[in-house]
Amino acid sequence: MKLGLWVGVVALLAGCYSIGPGTIVADRFDYSGAISDSWKQQTLLNIVKMRYMDLPVFVDVASIVNGYSLQTGASINGGLTSRILGDLERVPWFASASASTLYTDRPTITYVPLTGEKFLQSLLAPIEPKNIFILIQSGYPADFILGLTVDSLNGVRIVPLRAA
Repeated sequence: MKLGLWVGVVALLAGCYSIGPGTIVADRFDYSGAISDSWKQQTLLNIVKMRYMDLPVFVDVASIVNGYSLQTGASINGGLTSRILGDLERVPWFASASASTLYTDRPTITYVPLTGEKFLQSLLAPIEPKNIFILIQSGYPADFILGLTVDSLNGVRIVPLRAA
């Protein structure tokens, strides 16, 4: 009888448990990290493609919808019987109990290829000077950033430094 009461209490409490809010912090950081890593890999691949005169292709994550479900169930069965087992041994009653829990995490991720005129303009557009200065102010070496992003400054061509 104690087992049946315990199973009933667990099933009742599991039915009141909410899994949504607790997953936001972990899922947001995990998905953010995964998207960041995939952008880095995709950018590196496209740099190599452009080096070998191949067309760069970018695919963006348009949306992530994550659905969770938690299903619990419990049952207690019992009954009377007049079955005879073996040497006329009678089993006057039987009981059984069962409990089940099913947790499902089902993300739906939508991808969108970046194409068209707007994409090409953003890919080929010059970098605004304010963005270059933001990188320098963030602590990146000025000679590296300017050598990477600037072709000429006030009519003077930037010549990359050569290793000695």
